[in-house]
Amino acid sequence: MPDQFTEEGGIMQVVTRSRTYALLIVGLVLMLIVCALAPDSAQANSRIRAGGCKVYQTVSLDPIAGTTHLHHFIMGRVLANTDTGFAYKARALTSCNAADNWATSAGWYPKPINFSSDKSTVYYRDPGNIRVNPIPTDLRMLNTQVIYRTGDTTSVRFGNCLAVDTFGRPVLDSLDHRSHVEDKGTNPCDSSHPYRIPQIAYLIHWQGGRLTSSTPVSAGDGQYLSGNFHADYQAGVQDEFNFATAEGKALIDLCLNDVPLSVQMASDRCGVGP
Repeated sequence: MPDQFTEEGGIMQVVTRSRTYALLIVGLVLMLIVCALAPDSAQANSRIRAGGCKVYQTVSLDPIAGTTHLHHFIMGRVLANTDTGFAYKARALTSCNAADNWATSAGWYPKPINFSSDKSTVYYRDPGNIRVNPIPTDLRMLNTQVIYRTGDTTSVRFGNCLAVDTFGRPVLDSLDHRSHVEDKGTNPCDSSHPYRIPQIAYLIHWQGGRLTSSTPVSAGDGQYLSGNFHADYQAGVQDEFNFATAEGKALIDLCLNDVPLSVQMASDRCGVGP
C-alpha cells in the first residue's frame, strides 16, 4: 500500500519507514559479505598432520625431474634418482615424529644460498569438504603455490585433483611434472582432472635467514638463482593412510572424509599440534 500522508507527522512517518528499509538492506548486505568472507571450515579445521619432519640430508638428488639442484630432504628415505614411491613405502622410514610413522612419502626443496632448513611440518587437508580418494603410490608432484611469510617459515601447497587414464586410473606423472595435477582448492575437480586427493602442504622452517621471492636458491652446478624456489612430493605413504588396517579406519576417512566441520583433529592418529 502507498504511504498515507497526513498534515501532521505524515512526512516523519515516511522518513522513518524509509530509514527502516535502508537499515534492513544494509544489514542484509553486511550479512552476505560476512558469509562470503568467512573461512571454509574444512580448510581451516579438518587435517592430517605429520610433525617434526627433520631435514635428514641435503644432497643433489631429484627422483622426479633429475636435476642437480642441492635439495633439503624430509620424510621418506631417498637414496637415488631412480627411487620410486614403492621403494619409500618398502623402507618404511620417516624423518617425522615417531607417531607419524605412516609418513614415508618423500619431499624435498632447494637450499637457499646463505641459510638452511632444519625441518618441516606436512599437512593433508580436504578444502571444500569434498570427499577425497587414496593418494596413489609413486604419484609425483611439483608445488602449485608458495607463500612467503614474514617470519622464519614458508608454506608451499600442491594440487588436489589428478587426471585419469582411459581406464579411470589416476595419472602419476607428466612430461612437465605439472599438467597431470590441478589445484582446485575448495572447488570441485574439473572433468579433465576428476580424481580428488587431500591437499598437501609443507610448512618449511628456516634457520639463519628468511626466504623471499628474490632469495637465490640452488639451481644446480653450483649456481644459485632468484625466483627458483619450489617443492616436490613423491607419494609412498603406508597403508594406514589410505586404507583400513589393524590400526583402525584409514586416516583419510578418520581425519577428513568422516569428520564434522567443527572437528580439527578427530583422533591423535591424525597428528598432534596446530
